[in-house]
Amino acid sequence: MKKNIGILTFYPMHGGGIFQYIQSMVDALAADKSNRYIIFADKDDTRFDGYGLEVRKLSPSNRSGVNQAIIFSQLLVGMRQPFFLRDDEKQVYADIDLFLSPATSVYPHVFLKKPFIFTLHDMQEKYYPHAFTRVERFKRVLRNRALTQAAQAVICESNYVKQDIMNFLGAPSDKVAVIQSPPRIFCAAMPLSQKILPPCNVNMHYQSAIFSTQHSVGFIKIT
Repeated sequence: MKKNIGILTFYPMHGGGIFQYIQSMVDALAADKSNRYIIFADKDDTRFDGYGLEVRKLSPSNRSGVNQAIIFSQLLVGMRQPFFLRDDEKQVYADIDLFLSPATSVYPHVFLKKPFIFTLHDMQEKYYPHAFTRVERFKRVLRNRALTQAAQAVICESNYVKQDIMNFLGAPSDKVAVIQSPPRIFCAAMPLSQKILPPCNVNMHYQSAIFSTQHSVGFIKIT
């Protein structure tokens, strides 16, 4: 039976590497027919309109200053209550069996208490604390700890980051999967002479190793 898997793509349109990572994830999963993928995007985001997937657009409530304060206050005391979510948000997320969060956001999955997988790209605040304010470092600690504790699995893109997640956040090794981002779909379609790396079926590996919700494949088991 197909499961409804929600891909959370709420991220600034010019958000650098994570912005590209989100697009690569959708490129890879769009070819998977074993589950039903539903994209959640900002109202003005048209990137995924032509993918043949269902796209649900909304204005997330987590961006207001008041709700940000509520969210981080809850993380501080270990609460996970969705009372700050609007009724239309709760309804639009109601049928999702599993959330995929390509970025370190706690909205909405942590507070809906639904299964989720998220990607933790780095822990730069541990190595370059001068690049972050004290408030930013504190928020990163709260957010990363809450996500890692509640997630079914954590994705990262290198063994170095995996070690950081284990050392700084106490995650067990079998909860953290190292999977590099698949190439954008237009790269796979390029002539071989224009490719820098040898061809490989990265997209299929990405689908099967991470997002199987029925079986233990590769190194993550999601039930």
